[in-house]
Amino acid sequence: MTTHGTARLVRETDRRQETLESLFTSPWEKLVERLAKRDLVPLLHERGIAVESTHQRRKGKRNGERFEFDLVAMNRSDVVVVEVRTTLRSDDVGRFLAKLSKFTDFAREYRGKRILGAVAYLKSDGAVTTYAERKGLFVIRATGSSASILNDEDFEPKSFG
Repeated sequence: MTTHGTARLVRETDRRQETLESLFTSPWEKLVERLAKRDLVPLLHERGIAVESTHQRRKGKRNGERFEFDLVAMNRSDVVVVEVRTTLRSDDVGRFLAKLSKFTDFAREYRGKRILGAVAYLKSDGAVTTYAERKGLFVIRATGSSASILNDEDFEPKSFG
């Protein structure tokens, strides 16, 4: 197979994988993502983070490893990366923390900024929200037609970058 043929095959495989991934993203998760994105700017502003722009579904591939971040909100000095789940479980938090620790390896343009994390969800298992907060993440719950940050007002998020 030629180099051109191999590149075409890789692009086609990537396209098919993205199509399959979209089938497994539930409508509920898309709803939570929309609610979180819409309310994220004012919620973070209330916490002293003046968001200048947001990106939804920041994804790519670096060093042979694929990455995707559901929501990214930023200003000149801060970046808040949000993981969205319909049902938030402790293993979701663990996977997100591992992914978040490599955020600036994947998205190099954010190096030198304060990287903060957040989890947004509709419902949660057990004490996972307490676990997420203890790990330094903002905890955002989507309820009805809005979202809210559950962390106490004096919560200090952990910087991951």
